Amino acid sequence: LEVRKDTLVGEEEKWKALEGSLIKINCDASFDRHGHNAALGVVIRKGRGNILVSTTRLNTEVGSTFDAEALACLDSVLTGVSLGLTEIIVEGDSRSIISKCKSGFLSF
Repeated sequence: LEVRKDTLVGEEEKWKALEGSLIKINCDASFDRHGHNAALGVVIRKGRGNILVSTTRLNTEVGSTFDAEALACLDSVLTGVSLGLTEIIVEGDSRSIISKCKSGFLSF
């Protein structure tokens, strides 16, 4: 049995209510490199934090962690589109996916 000590890197961010009619979509993925499986999760919340939708999905034959995170991001956007959402914030924890989306070089 090991005791693990968590370390916070950077500043701790406090949750803030969104303004207006904005909706926040959070997405994340977990990747099993041995089985090439990825578990994807999406949570869609209203401005005050009320959950509108949450989904999970298992994908097989996924090539890498990057691919798994990209699939989670795509799944979050497609879920928002299917609900007819127009004013959204998509939030994930993959710096490489976020950078690619911001630069416009990520195509699905």
